[in-house]
Amino acid sequence: MSIGNSDGAGRPMSSAELRQQGNAFYKRNKFYDAIALYRKAAEADPSDVSPLSNITAAYYEAGDYAKCIKAVEDALVAAGGKAKEDKEIKLLEPWSRDHQESEATAIRKIINKLPRFKPSLDDVTEYFTVGTDIQQSLLETTDISCPLTSFLFAGIGDARHMHATLVDIANQERQSGKASQTRYHFTIVDWKPAVIARNIIVFLLLEELTDKSITSCKEKKEEILATLFYVYIGVIMPPKAYEKLQRTISAAISFLNAPDGSLQWIQVPEKDKASIRGSFQRWQQEVAPVYTTKRMREQVYVHLEEQASEGEGLLSQVKPPPSCKKDCTMFAAAAVLIPPKSFLEEDSLGLSTILTKKSPERAMRGAWLQKLDNNWMPNVTLIDLEWPPPPPPPRENDYFWVGHEPVRDFGFGSLKCYPANPKCMYDYAADYFMRLGDALDHVKSRVRVEAIVGDMAETCEKIRYGLLEHRQSIKHAEETCANGNHSFSPEEYPQLYDRIHMSNIPDYIRGTLSSFLFAAPVTKPSDRCAYFRSNCLLNRQQFAGPSHFDKFNNE
Repeated sequence: MSIGNSDGAGRPMSSAELRQQGNAFYKRNKFYDAIALYRKAAEADPSDVSPLSNITAAYYEAGDYAKCIKAVEDALVAAGGKAKEDKEIKLLEPWSRDHQESEATAIRKIINKLPRFKPSLDDVTEYFTVGTDIQQSLLETTDISCPLTSFLFAGIGDARHMHATLVDIANQERQSGKASQTRYHFTIVDWKPAVIARNIIVFLLLEELTDKSITSCKEKKEEILATLFYVYIGVIMPPKAYEKLQRTISAAISFLNAPDGSLQWIQVPEKDKASIRGSFQRWQQEVAPVYTTKRMREQVYVHLEEQASEGEGLLSQVKPPPSCKKDCTMFAAAAVLIPPKSFLEEDSLGLSTILTKKSPERAMRGAWLQKLDNNWMPNVTLIDLEWPPPPPPPRENDYFWVGHEPVRDFGFGSLKCYPANPKCMYDYAADYFMRLGDALDHVKSRVRVEAIVGDMAETCEKIRYGLLEHRQSIKHAEETCANGNHSFSPEEYPQLYDRIHMSNIPDYIRGTLSSFLFAAPVTKPSDRCAYFRSNCLLNRQQFAGPSHFDKFNNE
């Protein structure tokens, strides 16, 4: 059905006909299309207030209550003196006055301050970068035939489950042999702006991987892949990767400063831009001078010693693929992961020679380490200056957390495909990101990523009650409907999701009760394939089952 002011013969449509067409959209839950027609109906016959009444109903059903109230007020003004005799209008007038913006703002502030959990003794939230759980896709086989499939990832972390889901989407759609029209919505939530910022960097690098004009150059392609590798799993990185990272951070800041605040497939709410931008700026200006390559490297030693003393060291936890043994050795010796060939050609550390040795760690000592510290750079995205705060000089050796082990945490056991003839860990990572970039290229025109900084429980409640401010943006809604540049219309922001993954957030908020209080109400109730899930990441062996876990968390 088309939207217009005239019928097929070019005759102007009457107000009643426009309303009838709007009602058809309304019944199909296309509320903003209906509103556009109701407005035209009101213009066609200004004496008829019925279209204005229809507009209020459509805004209400769309969950845009602020606009609904404004539409009610407009309808009252348009009704004029004649309608003042109507009993229903008289009842509406005091109701309208009760919802003035000042009162609504005060009520909103009170509700937002209501505590949900006991306050933490820590006034700064922890920063989790690299996950430890097994990567899993949340896609079901029936999803690729649905008009819209929605996912919510709370505690998004390094987005490994989202990555697996994207790759699975591309694989299943290609295997079906049909051109899919399914659209996919991903809401990703984390309480740390730095986590969202880190994922935006990965998204932007993946976006470059989908640009054939860039990746047709082997050197540029390898530069992108190497930067992804070191940002995602490394602790320190070659200068070439660091320079690419810094250029990407600059691009990310420009992305946030853009008028619409989003690429076609990534949306960042206005309220979150400043905090995310702050993370980018600190990674550009403040982190590297404090968390130097030497400090990062030495903290790796501290962590590996702690893990070894607990019997959970790198080699005892996960048996690395044979081609990654030198990565393990060099990481333990100097926090170094082997770079790609093009990087070795420009290497001033003699890594090419070291790699030929049977025991490379023997060459990675003394003066060589000093040279490494002067040439390589820290992975600044692992550091959030708010947690823990940087120690003042001269306490430069104070403990801070760089707690991941690349070979263990990259997740070799959950990879569905492996590269041909891998020589080092980079080969696995390059293959991983190439598949992910290819999947993104396949589905990019039909995917939307909504990146939110916030608490899982609060965000789920706001989704449930239609209170996310960026979803209420009428400007965005009207632009989306008017210009047709997006595959999503405003009412297609999900209030009910097909899949919800909460990472291990229930570990911190009293067990699975929180899942039923906050995740269950925004999970589709009638779809047998819809579900919400979470992981118990630490001390799993201590719990006999969910009941034991919940009892422990509530004692």
